Amino acid sequence: MVKIPKIHIPGALYYVTSRGDDKNEIFRDESDYNAYTDLLIKYKKQYGFKLFAYCFLPTHLHLLLELKEGITVSAILHDLHANYTKYFNGKYSKKGHLFQERPKIWLVQKCPYLLPLSAYIHLNPKALGLSLELKNYPYSSYVLYLTEKPGNSKILYPDLSGEIEEIRQSSGEIDCRRYLADVPPLEMRDLGAKLKKNVILGSAEFEEMIKGKLNILSQAEGDSSRAFLCLKQVSRRLIYGVIAAAVILAGVSVYLYISGRQLKKALTNEFAQKEKEIDKKIALEKKKIKENLDEKYRADMVSYQAMSKRLEIEKKRIKELEERAGYK
Repeated sequence: MVKIPKIHIPGALYYVTSRGDDKNEIFRDESDYNAYTDLLIKYKKQYGFKLFAYCFLPTHLHLLLELKEGITVSAILHDLHANYTKYFNGKYSKKGHLFQERPKIWLVQKCPYLLPLSAYIHLNPKALGLSLELKNYPYSSYVLYLTEKPGNSKILYPDLSGEIEEIRQSSGEIDCRRYLADVPPLEMRDLGAKLKKNVILGSAEFEEMIKGKLNILSQAEGDSSRAFLCLKQVSRRLIYGVIAAAVILAGVSVYLYISGRQLKKALTNEFAQKEKEIDKKIALEKKKIKENLDEKYRADMVSYQAMSKRLEIEKKRIKELEERAGYK
């Protein structure tokens, strides 16, 4: 299947159909249609795309868009459907996907397919038996192509005046209202057959232009892939380097921690040993001092005793001399 470039392409339209997951309903009442339309209006202003036609049906929808430079159809559909899914699941207490994972997208040459494709989209309610008259079906842009304004004020309609005027000017002599009111059946069948066979509709020149865009995009994607691969390799090397540095740093930290503990233990043991040695030396010094004091004390006592004996001898001698001299 041909890959469609989903970027802005001059002179190209994107025809989008999106169905409910497992063909379930995506719209259940009028407020649901209005909620989706409100989001469509919001993102139309935000992304600046043109909306040439739309049709909302209970289980699927149709959009005909022209993109603005720098905007992709993927970005538009992602924001639009993601936010509508939040609304729908919240309202009906549901979970999971509301839409099928991939919408179907055709890339169509704007001229000459703009008016026929808008008619093809608007015919869906009648083809499915939802409305006998297209103007009575309120959930499509068909009524906006009519001269009179929609009478049901409860239905929310986007402003497509610029797009409809562009269709009228591009149609030349074809009256848009008459064309839409009486669409040629053979032309619609032929258009339907083309849409079934191809996802790109246009002239040979248009198809060549799209192929050229695809080649440019493929080359850009290839360059991006190579750059990403190179960046991935560099990142992987950086990651490995960071991991290796972290492992080394962790190892150094563990080594320093263990070494620190061992050093602390060694220093503690050394200090304890030194303290013991100092205590031992102090004890020895105390013992020596005590011994010296004891020795000195004994010597002093001996000297004192000897002196005391000499004094007693001297006293006796003096007494004897006094007695001899006649002193009493």
